[in-house]
Order: sequence, then C-alpha cells, then structure tokens
Amino acid sequence: MSPQAERSNNAASGATRARRPLIFGFPFSKPGLSTGILTLQYRDAKAYRTGQYCHGLIASSSEIWPVLKLRVWLTAALGGDNLIPLCGTTLLTSRDMAVTTNTPIEPARHPLNRFTVEGKSAVITGASGALGAGIAETLGAMGAKLTLAAGSAEPLDDLARRITEAGGVAQTINRRPDSVENAEAIAQLGTDAYGSLDLLVVASGFNQAGFIHEQDLADWEKVMDANVRGTWLMAQAFGKRALEQGTGGKVLFISSVRGRHGNYSGYTGYCTSKGATDALTRSLATEWAQHGITVNAIAPTVFRSGLTAWMFSDDELGTATRERSLARIPLGRLGEVDDLLGMSIYLLSPASDFCTGQVMYVDGGYTAG
Repeated sequence: MSPQAERSNNAASGATRARRPLIFGFPFSKPGLSTGILTLQYRDAKAYRTGQYCHGLIASSSEIWPVLKLRVWLTAALGGDNLIPLCGTTLLTSRDMAVTTNTPIEPARHPLNRFTVEGKSAVITGASGALGAGIAETLGAMGAKLTLAAGSAEPLDDLARRITEAGGVAQTINRRPDSVENAEAIAQLGTDAYGSLDLLVVASGFNQAGFIHEQDLADWEKVMDANVRGTWLMAQAFGKRALEQGTGGKVLFISSVRGRHGNYSGYTGYCTSKGATDALTRSLATEWAQHGITVNAIAPTVFRSGLTAWMFSDDELGTATRERSLARIPLGRLGEVDDLLGMSIYLLSPASDFCTGQVMYVDGGYTAG
C-alpha cells in the first residue's frame, strides 16, 4: 500500500472512531456547587472493550483498566478538593480519559439526593429542647438555613453558635408561638432573612400532669395552649407565607404515642393535646395538598431529654417508671433523640413528597403490641 493510501485509510479509520465517541457520565457533588454529571470520553476505542454506559455510571471489569480512587481522580479533574463521590469507589486513570463537559443533573438522579434540604429555609420552634435542637443541628449540617425559636434564650443562643461554628446558617428569635403576634414574628423573621419559608418544625410543647378530679382548669389549658393552640398558630403563620410563595413546603409536628394510647398517670391534658395534634396533621394535609405542602407528624415513645432524664436514672422512681414502659417496648429500650432524626429528615425532604397526613410512630414497637 502506498504511503498516500495508508494515510487515507488511517484518516478514514480515525473518522470512524470520531463518529462513535465512547462517552461516559459520572455523578459527582462538590460543596458550593450543584450536583452534576462529569462526562468523560474514552480516548482509545481498543482499550474500551467491555465497559458499558449505564444510567450515568461507569460499569467495567476491574481487569480491563487500571484504576484510581474516585475521590483522588475527581479532585484532579475538577481542580478542587472535598469532592464527594456519589457512587462507587473507583474510576479509570486520567491518562485514559478526557473530561469533555459538566452538565446539570436532576436532584433525584442519585438516590440520596432525594433527602436533600440544602438551601431550604426552615423554621423550628422549641429549638432549645432536646428534639428541636437535634433536628436543628441535623438540618444545619445538611445545608438548610435555620430560624430557631424558643422561650429560653441561653440554650437557644448556644445552639445557634454550635450550628454556625460547624459551618451552618442560623438565626434566633426568643419567642414561643403562644400568640398570633409571636407566631407571625417567628415566620416573618425566616422570610425576611432567607426570602422564603420552606420547612416548618413545631417541636415546642409542654406537659403538666394531674388527675382530672384534682387538676385546675388553668393547668389543663396550659397544656392545650402549648401543644395545640401554639401548633395551630405556627401552622397558620407558615401557611400564609407558603401559599403566597406557591412553591410547596413541608410541615412536621411532634406528636406522641399518647395521642393514641392513654396513661393512668394524670395525662388527660397531654393525651388530649396529642390526639388533637394528630387530627390537625390529617386535616391540614388534606387542606394543603393542593398547594404542594405535606403535613406529617412523628409520634415517639419516651426519649431522653431534659424533661425525661429522671426516667433514665437508677433511683426507685426512675427505675419503676422505666420498667413499666419497657414492658411494652419490644425493642427493649427507651428512645434517644438520634432515633428520631432519620424520620425527621425523610419527612422534611423530597423523599416524602407522596407522604402526607401521616403520624409516624418511632417508638421501638410500643404501638405494635
């Protein structure tokens, strides 16, 4: 074959390869950037062989290509650090690959992105309590912008400090949602600071036990006001702004197994209030569904907090009370705040978009028996 013919044949072969580029997409995430697909083009068709393109992932046999750790390779490719691989642990070496483009990807493309709350404006009342603080720190670590409300200023400020020192965004307001004015002020602060309200967590509440034949009406009303009236007022303030925004939203109430089960220890106020919380959850869910707002509740059994610490103690009263509760819990222990955070994330993220009006029992099996 003449040199001219050989050059012509090689050019045709190269044109054939150019018409059939071997392109792969790999999902990635980088702090400060939206999730995307790193699109890669294989330079050598012969080396490609058995690799496959599959839903934005690279599928390969380990014996075909030398590999590098995904984090290392992406760091070099994108010129940054702290990259978070969203799937797999290995990738082709950079000498075999060429970065061609970065293109956007829908948030739900990777399963864990269904649980994202990054950039969402979240209001949390009762934020100084154990569960409110746990949810706040969790959402803050996940990139939500927080408005924290509570009646106790010192623990509230301490919570905000911890969140901001960890890189989160948080502001505080020293108010309880015990009046229209206070509820409105809490909601408006979130809107003014972040431009919208997306998530609402009502973790504020109160209990004052007393047998009905001995309890004053004023004490019963304190429980109902804190647990029902305050929840209703906060939902109203949130709803006004969420409906005006027209972008949907998520509401999470804190109920209790006592909304379903009675308690002979003088809980006529508390049990009644939590039953009302469950009813409000269902009612608002049906009312706001047309606006893309989901409303759900978490109903725990006893979990460790400042109010229940005595039940975890080894004195006579704590031991007796704990043993009585444990007799009804198949998993054999009382709850911790951490036990409730996974469900909270689910109900406040896109993962729960088709879940509304539900009371989720996170109770170690208490209500199963």
